[in-house]
Amino acid sequence: LINVCRLLHDTRMENQSSGVSRFAEVDLDRITMWRVFEDFAARFYAREQDEYRVRARQRTHPEGPTHEGMLLYPTVGRETRVDFTTHDLRFQARSVDLGKPWQQIHEAMLSALA
Repeated sequence: LINVCRLLHDTRMENQSSGVSRFAEVDLDRITMWRVFEDFAARFYAREQDEYRVRARQRTHPEGPTHEGMLLYPTVGRETRVDFTTHDLRFQARSVDLGKPWQQIHEAMLSALA
C-alpha cells in the first residue's frame, strides 16, 4: 500500500497558478510497477498461506541449500503455468490475470501454489 501511495504522490502535479492538482500522464517505468506487484504478491502469500516461507527478490547461492521457487507474473487476459528445472533446482512460472474480479485473483494466486 505504501508503494501505491508513493506512486500516486510521485505522479501528482499541481498547477502553480490555479492550485489545482492532477495526475501526470506518465509512462510508468517497468521497475516501479514490478516492484509494486512483487511487494503485493509477497505480502499476499505471507498472509494467506503458511505452508511456504515467502521472500521477494531472493537469489540462492550455488553452495546453499536446494530451494524451489516460483516466478509470478501479472497479466491481463491470459494465464500461464510452466514448470522447469535448471541447475537441479525446480521452478514454476505462473501468471495471474489482474483483469479479473478480486475474488478470482485471490483464488488464482492461491492455486498457483498447488
